[in-house]
Amino acid sequence: MKQYIISIAMLLFATCIYAQTTTYQIDYTYKTINTNCNVFSTNTTIDNYIHQTTIGSPKFVGAPSYYIELQCKKKGVNNDLGTEYQILFPFKKGYKYKIMCYFSGSITNQNEFYPQLAMTLHKTKKAHSTLTACSGPKTSSLIYNTYFAGSNPGFGWSPSFETSALDANYESLSVGALPWNGPTITNTQTIKVQKILISEILASVANDNYTEAITLTPSSTSACTQTVSGTTLLATQSPQAAPPCTGSAGIDDDVWYKFTATGNIHSVNLSNVILDGYGGTFAAMAIYNSNLQLIECSYIDHSITSNQLVIGQTYYVRVWTGQAGANKNMSFNICVSTPGPNVIKSLTITNNSMQSDLITANFIKDASIPSSDISFVWELVHDRYNSNTLHEFSLSSSETLTNQVTLHYQATEVYVNLRVRMKRISTNSYISDWYNTSEEIAAPLNW
Repeated sequence: MKQYIISIAMLLFATCIYAQTTTYQIDYTYKTINTNCNVFSTNTTIDNYIHQTTIGSPKFVGAPSYYIELQCKKKGVNNDLGTEYQILFPFKKGYKYKIMCYFSGSITNQNEFYPQLAMTLHKTKKAHSTLTACSGPKTSSLIYNTYFAGSNPGFGWSPSFETSALDANYESLSVGALPWNGPTITNTQTIKVQKILISEILASVANDNYTEAITLTPSSTSACTQTVSGTTLLATQSPQAAPPCTGSAGIDDDVWYKFTATGNIHSVNLSNVILDGYGGTFAAMAIYNSNLQLIECSYIDHSITSNQLVIGQTYYVRVWTGQAGANKNMSFNICVSTPGPNVIKSLTITNNSMQSDLITANFIKDASIPSSDISFVWELVHDRYNSNTLHEFSLSSSETLTNQVTLHYQATEVYVNLRVRMKRISTNSYISDWYNTSEEIAAPLNW
């Protein structure tokens, strides 16, 4: 088999993500194939793919031209005689295909129309004709609504036979010869096939719909032990309603994951998030139960936590980019962890004025700890664009007795990151991990 990788899916070069196209070539030239009247009357493997006759008697012609000869002629209106063989190829659901033939045609006299090359795909392979006699073209069911290409006396590449994304797996490609739909032609004509190229193009990401959700395995601690790489490249909008945290950008490129709860609380975490076409790291997530009822939703956070889970139940995770536009493709790693009883779930940001925002930490705590024994520790962190911006920001307090803090800023075009964790006052000890904002907070903030 001659296989050429044209480009690689999710290949990350700088911040660009590329789709995958794999091209397979079936080449009949310079090969030693049997010279039987029906060359494919028995299973014949060429470049790793089985060939079978389905109509008439395909013939192999060797040196000097090397091609598969397919005869045809027209006996009358709606009475076409043709020849056909099939190639058993694993055409896959969710992929698009471009198929081209290097072929020519021949006629008996100059008043005839050149014959047509015809191709189509079959979900179930056709019956194999094992006749060995030289039968010539046969009355056939060669009705191709899919693809025709007119031939010429010289060899050349056919126009592409292009499919849309396949709705199921297909088992074979038929290649046939048909007379042109013109005057009755009593002479035998031929289509000569030297090569076939099959290009396989990933048409959608594998987990584009919730029914194809990729399984995640929760870790037993707050540390991620089983991480899965993901992308929204080629994802489309799911029919499920957009959750309320979607924001103005909408949701046009969501992908789906699922996990089985091993505890009543789990966190879904994203890492190594890269948003192509924007340069930021906006990511949005939602958790649904098995009936696709929304449980949790987050628009700017790389972690989302729910303590409403039932052990043994299946939950779905929906991930999408926080920026609109088909070119906003996002790559990321995703995992499910099991945090302790005290955890910051997410942050809510409310714009107070042109120079301040109210930040609220949404949290879960151990019921045995009174609220009066908990404080929240806040820190500003340098952004990734400019390390000299912290002086533009300040917090109303570095530690608060409530779950809110006010962020003050002076400039209008700078960014900063924010993180927060929970502390038990009576023991002066931290009782939760740091929670980090997923995206730089800009001033003035306009959520």
